[in-house]
Amino acid sequence: YKNLKGKEITKKEAEKIARNYARFQNNVKIKVTENGDGSDYGFYSVTIQDPKTKEEASMDITKKGGYPIWFIHTRDVNDQKISLNEAGNKAIQFLKERKFENLTMFESMQYDNIGVFTFVSSEGDVRIYPDSIRVKVALDNGDIIGMSASDYLKSNHERTLPKAEISAEEAKKAINPNVKVMEEGMAVILNDLNEEVLCYEFLGTLDDDTYRIFINAINGMEEKVEMLQQS
Repeated sequence: YKNLKGKEITKKEAEKIARNYARFQNNVKIKVTENGDGSDYGFYSVTIQDPKTKEEASMDITKKGGYPIWFIHTRDVNDQKISLNEAGNKAIQFLKERKFENLTMFESMQYDNIGVFTFVSSEGDVRIYPDSIRVKVALDNGDIIGMSASDYLKSNHERTLPKAEISAEEAKKAINPNVKVMEEGMAVILNDLNEEVLCYEFLGTLDDDTYRIFINAINGMEEKVEMLQQS
């Protein structure tokens, strides 16, 4: 987490942050432990328990800046009462309230009665996939019951993006001609060497499957192909 900004927070401040995420209504039991001794990037682990409902929330918070690494609120989610779209709007609002800005939702999935939404940062029209955050929303009442920001905290920094050296049409020539391209854009992804590369991103279909295809915007090489799961 070498890109984090801000001062080092105290245990009391970590407790306050965790309360803000858990939003339990009753008097709660809180336990805060320090981790990462000997590491440059220490963090606090916070557990909050509501004795009345027996619900529990846990999260890890960076010492520097007080950023959430992950958060989970453990409870049963029974009947769905809100739509996936409504839940997505609640996830967007949740991130905005916590100063996560310039994020674009690029994926929404539903598992039983839980919505899972993935956001990435963007620079202009370019999606920055290494800067990803996932948010879980309970579809019974819209509560945020999970979040993972580890990838975002590790990767997010000021970038100077290179200019594409080939056109989108040239990049498209690297794709199987049987793929029907539905959308196209630009993105930064991590290649096999864990380096950030600028790519053209194509969303296309072949038979009954949908694919996300990344073509290097500098040399025209295929960097990655993902088959999307049906939500």
